[in-house]
Amino acid sequence: MMKRRPHFISILFNIGKFLVLLIIPLIRGLLASLRGGFQSWLASAWMDIAVVALIVGMGISVWYCMGYCIEENCLILWQGVIFRRIRRIPLDKISWASIVRPWYLRPFRAVQFRADTPGGSSKDSDFSMLLYRSDAEYLFTILDSLLPSLKSPPFSPREYRPKGFYVIILSALTSNSLAGILLASAAISRIGDLMGKEFSERIYGTLEQLARLAAFGVPPAAAALAYLLLGGWALAFITNLIRNKNLFVSRKANSLFIRGGILTHRSYTLDLSQVNYLDIRQSVSTKALQMQSAFLHTAGYGKYKEDVSALIPAANNRDAARTLQILAPELIPSPRSVKPNFGAVMKFLLDAVWCCLLVPAGAWLLCRLMPSWAQVIRYVGLITMVPALWFLTVRILDFNTSGLSRDGDIFTLRYSQMFYLHTVVIPKKRIVKICFRQSILQWGDQKCDVLIYSRCEGRTCHHLKNLDLMACALLFDLPGYIPPLKKNFFAFLKKKKDGAK
Repeated sequence: MMKRRPHFISILFNIGKFLVLLIIPLIRGLLASLRGGFQSWLASAWMDIAVVALIVGMGISVWYCMGYCIEENCLILWQGVIFRRIRRIPLDKISWASIVRPWYLRPFRAVQFRADTPGGSSKDSDFSMLLYRSDAEYLFTILDSLLPSLKSPPFSPREYRPKGFYVIILSALTSNSLAGILLASAAISRIGDLMGKEFSERIYGTLEQLARLAAFGVPPAAAALAYLLLGGWALAFITNLIRNKNLFVSRKANSLFIRGGILTHRSYTLDLSQVNYLDIRQSVSTKALQMQSAFLHTAGYGKYKEDVSALIPAANNRDAARTLQILAPELIPSPRSVKPNFGAVMKFLLDAVWCCLLVPAGAWLLCRLMPSWAQVIRYVGLITMVPALWFLTVRILDFNTSGLSRDGDIFTLRYSQMFYLHTVVIPKKRIVKICFRQSILQWGDQKCDVLIYSRCEGRTCHHLKNLDLMACALLFDLPGYIPPLKKNFFAFLKKKKDGAK
């Protein structure tokens, strides 16, 4: 491929990085107007023009000194005006690539192209550039065709299109009230910048008045908090639904092609041989409905919040198993063979029980200290008890489902994290560290917590609680790791005492 530069529209984005320099003509113009009025400012306006020309020139220079090409099966990227930086990325090391087509760039035929390798940063892509659509699609085609041919034999293509109902469920589960609130606040603040502070204050005042009218006997402050959380969740739900609509997944050889989105169209290709693990998630509601969602963890995929990150948005257990068999037969979960004993139930429930006890106790104490706010505190405490009880339910389900199993070189880990139940399917070659951790209470019956670490643009820890130490050591082919403990801890102590004598 010949040397190519980014899309010319990237000059505008480069200029945006130097807009802070506009503070110079603003301060100069303010001082000039204070000294001699408008005529004095006009006489020295050439200085302002020079600063603006400097900003535009810097934006063009950054664009001119950036480019890429493909040479000897490497993607080569160079950038820098004063200090030049050149990066060579082997094509067979790229595990993920994407094309993002925002609606506001489509008239210019510009797209955002990104590519990642397992050794890159967890925050930024190894290759990210605003390209012409034809150039990006050519790069995408090369990666999509080259990666499978390097690592696997021919494979009959398979396709998957989830039902719209499943996409709605995924959007509902992945929506976060806080994210929606922050998005709405940023939008209102932006409107205030464009139309004046008074307009944004009027919006906030209208929302406050609506909360008062819809309080229905609830204290206005508590009603405002409830409606704020509900409104934030609804906004996040709509955003996620727009992002995940029209999801399409295609399997070809050793690669997956994923496409989705309404306003912004997103396309991804990823190498299955470099997938770190498969994560099957369930919440309390989807567990009750016997449904699940599946996500792939690989370099780059789902790194940005606006990305489409689900392999299976939502499906009942039978459909999900059938879809996994079609799209990723290498990553099928196996039935658990090692699970916690009944005596460990409080290890799973203790922190959740404390949450359920401390919330009403804290509300009661605050009511005694601030009696004038008692009604509001009681309602807020009632709202807070909902996630506390939800967390307790998750831990009960976790105790009944957590465990460990192995099928060949594929391990299946079942555990909970916050409000979700996770079933992680991870190849043996992706495990970089295994830690068997014992507390004093676990010595007697030879139980342990298993911490399994995987690394891909950062370290991930999977924590499984109170499993049999000997069974876990044998499962991981570590028989030498088993300490010389007997089933009875006191017998072990007696043996040590007799040996000392």
